[in-house]
Amino acid sequence: MAECSICLGTLQNPLVTPCGHSYCQDCLNRLPTVEQTRGIGNFIDRKISCPDCRNVFPLSAARLNVSLQRAIDQGSIGNVRDSQSQNPTAPRKSFSRGCARATLSEAYERELISIGATQALVDHLIVDEAKVALRIFLLDNSGSTAVEDGRLLVRSDDDKHRKGSKSRGSAEHGAKEFKYTTSSRWEEIKQLARDQARHNLGFGHVVEFHLLNPRAPGLEREGADYCRLDPATADAETLLDVLEHMLEGTAPGKGTPLAERLEFLRFRISSAMGTLGAFKEIFLCIVTDGVPTPMVWSNGMSQEQQLVHARERMVDELYRIVGSYPVSLVVRYGSSACLQCIGRACPLPCHGAAGALYAAVLAIGPIVTGAVCS
Repeated sequence: MAECSICLGTLQNPLVTPCGHSYCQDCLNRLPTVEQTRGIGNFIDRKISCPDCRNVFPLSAARLNVSLQRAIDQGSIGNVRDSQSQNPTAPRKSFSRGCARATLSEAYERELISIGATQALVDHLIVDEAKVALRIFLLDNSGSTAVEDGRLLVRSDDDKHRKGSKSRGSAEHGAKEFKYTTSSRWEEIKQLARDQARHNLGFGHVVEFHLLNPRAPGLEREGADYCRLDPATADAETLLDVLEHMLEGTAPGKGTPLAERLEFLRFRISSAMGTLGAFKEIFLCIVTDGVPTPMVWSNGMSQEQQLVHARERMVDELYRIVGSYPVSLVVRYGSSACLQCIGRACPLPCHGAAGALYAAVLAIGPIVTGAVCS
């Protein structure tokens, strides 16, 4: 049995320290402060001493020990065959982890197989998805997402393509063939949202989609500025229609107020922590193509000063989110062209944006779990 050396009980939400010791999250949070430090973006952090080896480290450096949590939970993991196989939306397999969300529907399994996923990959996904409590997507709908340099992966209906004459960027998966088509960045972001909605609902997860630029900041309306898709409240098709209504009712415009929206999401994550049950891992995916900008520009500072301040606020909010909650951060750029500019100077503002955000993520790298920039 995995025990916490502070409370001598079974580890609950184990955090691993930089020195390699694991303790309950609550136990670690209650340890006395050795020293207060000021981190990136003026974030106030505190240092504590490891109860086992007395190593002093910032509390924010302790991360959720996902492997240990899985090992603790595996005593209750099992495969369950659903006897109602005639129901296409019935769960085929389930992993009991204190919540019934870690399931895979027959319909979504068939969809995965249809695009070439092997049964081994499907089984691996079921195990991997069992740790997910909630996925939150922040979708960039700023003015720059109207640029027509996006790409969509679509199924090909071209007879010549089906006969083997593949166009540039095409890919074949089993009996299905796909090809890339050009689109705006916003169309690419919308397609990502649709695909992620189907994936998460297929596994029974709650998933949220938030627009970077709501119609009335501070007065966000569900269904118009954000949507929460909970498979416990309606069937998948109904929930997908809710998302589609929001996406199709949105047009690119305004700036890139990442800091303000991340602050809003931080409070949502905080309020959701008490309702997650045994599931304690949240995935936050930021889908953007721009440099952070203020939500409201000021006349008292230069534009350059305001951009620097907006970047610092964004880093501060990211630091607070991943340092305070069991959140894995994923950054997805809205334009593949931006990736060409990481690590070098670029004269195009939209391209240089990727490097700026990438640098910000690297700045908080030590406390980011599962950060992916792609």
